[in-house]
Amino acid sequence: MGSMDSTAWNQRYADSELVWSATPNTWVEQLTQDLPPGKALDIAAGEGRNALWLAARGWQVTAVDFSTVALQRAASLAEERLGRDAGALVTLEADVAAWVPPARSFDLVLVATCTCRDNSAAPSWARPLRPSPRAEHCWSWDTAWRT
Repeated sequence: MGSMDSTAWNQRYADSELVWSATPNTWVEQLTQDLPPGKALDIAAGEGRNALWLAARGWQVTAVDFSTVALQRAASLAEERLGRDAGALVTLEADVAAWVPPARSFDLVLVATCTCRDNSAAPSWARPLRPSPRAEHCWSWDTAWRT
């Protein structure tokens, strides 16, 4: 399976109850657990495990992925886990390798797992951060940093 083949990823998600765990990435939990809620962008969100965790803690989260199956699952899990607060999670279908997020719209930009063959789009992923002392920029490739 090519790492950026949405058809193959849709099949992978369809063939499994959950491809990833139901709990957030440990690194995401550690870096964000003490942050005050705001607006978050989860890039390459998959089934939404990190986005759901943030939404359950009061964040308004936009989960972006190119797999429609994964995003449908994220929306279903939001209804199941968040109940009347399911609207705290919004899904957006887009190829993150080409998608340009809106500028200055989020307090947190999260990239926990991205199987992009080419990370050349990564510089544009910082674009949506609001200019704020509480803005966070979290990446999970070999190193994570916050600004």
